[in-house]
Amino acid sequence: MIDIQKLDKNRLSDYITSDTYQKAPVVAITEHRAKSHLLNPRAKDNDILLFLAYEDTKLVGYLGVLPDDIQLADHTFVHVGWMSCLWVDPDHRGKKIAQQLMNACFEAWNHRVILTEFTSAAGALYLKSGLFSEFMKLNGQRWYMRADLKTLLPSKRSFFSTIRPGLKIVDTIVNAAIDGLRLLQKPVLRDYQILYTDTVSPEMSSWLHFVDRKEVFCRKTEDLNWILKNPWILEGSEKNKRYHFSSVEKKFDARAIEVRTSFGDIVAFLIFTNRNGHLKLPYIFYHVQADAVLEVIRYLVQIFKIHTCTIYNERFLHDIAKKRPLPGFHKNVCRTYLIAKNLVDIPVNSVIQDGDGDCAFT
Repeated sequence: MIDIQKLDKNRLSDYITSDTYQKAPVVAITEHRAKSHLLNPRAKDNDILLFLAYEDTKLVGYLGVLPDDIQLADHTFVHVGWMSCLWVDPDHRGKKIAQQLMNACFEAWNHRVILTEFTSAAGALYLKSGLFSEFMKLNGQRWYMRADLKTLLPSKRSFFSTIRPGLKIVDTIVNAAIDGLRLLQKPVLRDYQILYTDTVSPEMSSWLHFVDRKEVFCRKTEDLNWILKNPWILEGSEKNKRYHFSSVEKKFDARAIEVRTSFGDIVAFLIFTNRNGHLKLPYIFYHVQADAVLEVIRYLVQIFKIHTCTIYNERFLHDIAKKRPLPGFHKNVCRTYLIAKNLVDIPVNSVIQDGDGDCAFT
């Protein structure tokens, strides 16, 4: 028989400090990710943040939830939970553990559940459960500016895994040529100045207040500071073998950038992540200066030797549509959002930022 345990803030804190957690071969969350959950300004004391499935005393599955608030068109809010991870022990599949975890989640969250960033197989499972309907789609673009065959191809076909060392050599040769050409193009910001920061300053907070933000989740200063100061991925070389989702990467950088004119006037505010050379822009805020944002992105691509850049900001992509934003091959990408069926018709605003949900952390 499967026993589902529900952890709110207090029980989650007890879980990560317990002897059981310290000695367990498999854990349902890392300590730094748990602490991030506990500091989430949108999390309420009685919100269930983690569901644990046990068979006798063995952990055989878990499901995490990230509390959030949907802003409706009339500026009121609906409290919801993002399903942010779902894992079932391979030796215990076929026992409908995933369904039991989702059912427990829906019951605890009063059927106010949302999710995104799932595989096609997982998406089919969620829709088949009868709990979800499609909510929104977010269209984006992805650019490939350096060779990264050793990462891209093995995920497509198993054959490429066997020749990965050869792919790595090809990557090295091609990227050396690209770097040589880029040496002739010194990274420079011609019209703007930038300041890297890990917090939203009072001046920036005031500026953000006047940005036109018809957003579904409408991140406030305290939300952005929480995201910047409490990452789910740490930079390091040793993987966490007890946890089955991302927690450590060889290279992971998450920072904010203030963009100003040469006279010091604020024109944009960005949050970016660099995960092993993959640049993402979870949050982009600006009034009308899309060109300033584009110039900063081009600068980041050069100085950090970015090989892949993904942007899911439809307004920004629309504003730069007539330009050639970045060098290299690019393709269109699309992210689907699912929501509990009883919420599918709620009157929401029209804008989702790339980092909403747990995407800013990964």
